[in-house]
Parts: sequence; structure tokens; C-alpha cells
Amino acid sequence: MRAFSGVVWLVPALAFSVGSTLSLGHQLDPVKPNDQSTTQRETPVASGDEPPPQLNLFGGTGINLANTDGRCRMHLWFRGQFRYFYPFDDAPTTPEGFEQPAVSSIVVRRARIKLKGNAYRTWLKYYFEYDFVINKLLDLRFTLSRYRWLQLRVGQWKVNYNRERADSSGRQEFVDNINRTTTDLRGTYVQVGLFPWSLTRRVPKPLELAFRYAWVDPDRSRHDNASREIMMAANWFFAGHDNKLTFDISRLAMEQPKGSRLVRNRFRAQWDISF
Repeated sequence: MRAFSGVVWLVPALAFSVGSTLSLGHQLDPVKPNDQSTTQRETPVASGDEPPPQLNLFGGTGINLANTDGRCRMHLWFRGQFRYFYPFDDAPTTPEGFEQPAVSSIVVRRARIKLKGNAYRTWLKYYFEYDFVINKLLDLRFTLSRYRWLQLRVGQWKVNYNRERADSSGRQEFVDNINRTTTDLRGTYVQVGLFPWSLTRRVPKPLELAFRYAWVDPDRSRHDNASREIMMAANWFFAGHDNKLTFDISRLAMEQPKGSRLVRNRFRAQWDISF
């Protein structure tokens, strides 16, 4: 999905996700001077001087830096996504893809730095995101949100309301990524997820199990290339979606002329962490 550059007026009454758009990533928790997880020294403030900034290194994901009145705030954090796969990563879409040699590999899918907060005023917000894997600036935007009924945004960001914005790879149950191929296809699937802990306390609470059946006709002009996928996955949440392990195993099949099929199995493991 192409990034969008320019200026746009945001009217919350017409845009449902304006509020969430302005708070991507993690919520910026206020710095608590008495928090035992921080190491601070109280510094006397002379009359008329600005309050000293406070640094919170351990109060959640990343680093929080803010002054006491909240007019200047910064939240800095990193995200990494590491994946192992065998015999291939992405599902094949051609007969040649099903016949490719098996590969066992570990790849870095995400290596991002993120920065957000407000400058000088609580209603002057900023957000920055850069990916070192593809060496690309993903987001750099400034938002003036002084009025609830009218807001101004300037900069570059992903287009709102698309699937890439709504379903981050770090929030998905399976080891998936956005497919940027454009074609005339028919896609349908059934997917369910379950935390077994909700049924019996004998199962660890951080464990989630998921199942998916998918059927795709990648080219409606042909009638002999439909693909099917049966996938099972397990997630282990160390700290919600901010630190989780995902394992999935798939059985992939593609129809061929005269009723034959190409079939391959695939295994993937992924660690997604924000810190």
C-alpha cells in the first residue's frame, strides 16, 4: 500500500477511527513520580522555571520522557519480527512454486523504530516510524488536534481504513503478511481462535490455538488453479501482542488440469517483540 503525503482535515464525526489513528502503537502512560520501577531524583524548581523532564525507562514498552505538566512528551520504542520457515515462506501461487526446492531459513521481517508524543502543547502531536529492513520511512506526520470537531494532519502515512492499517502483522493470529499482488480473484476463508484456558484452568493462560480453512481462485479466467489451505496455529503471549511466539503448520494444495493436485506442507515459527 502506497504511503500518502499531503495535508488532510480530519472531522471525527465523519471518520470513525480518527481517535485510534492518533494513538497508534501503545498508549503513552503518564509518568508517575512515585513509581517504584523508575529511578528518579527530585530536583527543586525555581519559581518561574519549567518543570524538569522525567525519564521512565521501565514503565511499559519503550522509553517515556515527559515534563510534569505534560506539554512535552515522547514515547520511543522498537519492534522486531523474526521468522523461521520450511520449506518456503509465502504460499505458492503457481505450479512452479509448489515444485521449488525446500529451504530452511531464518529471516528478519521487521526492524522498526517508532516515536510519538506531543511538542509544547498537548494538542500538537507527532508520530514517526522507520523500517531498517527495507530502509524506508513509513510514517512522519504532525497532527493539530486542538478542537475535537476539526483536526489538521500534515506529513506522510499509510492510507486509512485499508487492511494493512487495520490488521498489523503483529496483531494477527497466524504468521501472515499483506499480499500486494493485484489480480482478479475470489477469496473466502473460515478462521477461529480459542484460548483453552477459558474452558479449563489446566491449560496455561498465555496459550491460544487457532484454525483456518481457506479457498482461493487466484485467476477467475481459469478453472483449474484454485488453491486450498488448511492451517493450525499456536500463540504464546509473553506480554500480549507486544511479545509473542507464533507457530503454524499448513497443508497447501493447488488444483491442476484433469483433476490432479499439487500438495505441500509448510512450517513456520515467528517471534514478534516490541521493546
